[in-house]
Amino acid sequence: MPEAPILILLAASVAAPDAKIAQAPNGDPVVMGLSLIQRAVLTARRTGYAQVVLLGGKGRALAEVAAISDWRRLSSSFPSSRTAPLIIAPAAILAETDWLERLASTRIEPAGWAAIPERIVMLPGASAPDAVEALGEDCDAQDLAAVESRLAGRFGAPARIPSEIDPMIVETPADVRVAERRLLRTLVKDTDGFMARHVERPVSLQISRRLAQTAITPNQMSLILSWSEFAAVPFSSLSAHPCKRSARSCSLPIRSWTGATASSPG
Repeated sequence: MPEAPILILLAASVAAPDAKIAQAPNGDPVVMGLSLIQRAVLTARRTGYAQVVLLGGKGRALAEVAAISDWRRLSSSFPSSRTAPLIIAPAAILAETDWLERLASTRIEPAGWAAIPERIVMLPGASAPDAVEALGEDCDAQDLAAVESRLAGRFGAPARIPSEIDPMIVETPADVRVAERRLLRTLVKDTDGFMARHVERPVSLQISRRLAQTAITPNQMSLILSWSEFAAVPFSSLSAHPCKRSARSCSLPIRSWTGATASSPG
């Protein structure tokens, strides 16, 4: 059975966030209620990654993230004696289930590496120890450009990562708006009917987008949903179908909000 990959976030690859972008207390940009590092941890955990490591992020680490000062200390944080595949990305990357899952299932030559320039580097488990040694030599490779240069010198040109894997970096207010749209699009389901897709879902997504900017939590919204559905029970005998439609319409924004923030598994 293949080893679960490790996601390594490079703090040094992140430019100072634009002052107009909402920021977490540690300075990380916030998108849909979560900092980018929080989102990376939650999404990687749901998609089966073994660990998330923040390299060079002094003062920015979270309890769920292993903070490593340099590449030489990375090997001691590996969860097993077998070296897992490594996925290296800037800490400003928008973690999404789709591309993280695709990367985890992508196979490249054991002695090689693969990259999307300035966004993603992928190392199979077989070449990871040699790569980590190269990245820790002399002056530590702290940003993605230095990582790519060091790996090219050790292994040669990278293989291509499939074009359908297309993560984005969030650095400006315009990037935040694009990131929000990308996250909200994942909440549209193929099973949605005509009314859900063209009426209910667009309304619910806009409500979700605004709720994400408040202090209201998904758990609180789930409680409100439970109370509203319980309160509707006495009226269900009056007209079953309209009540069902109303309950469904009310629950869409709440379920969309819970999914968009990714702050609970499932």
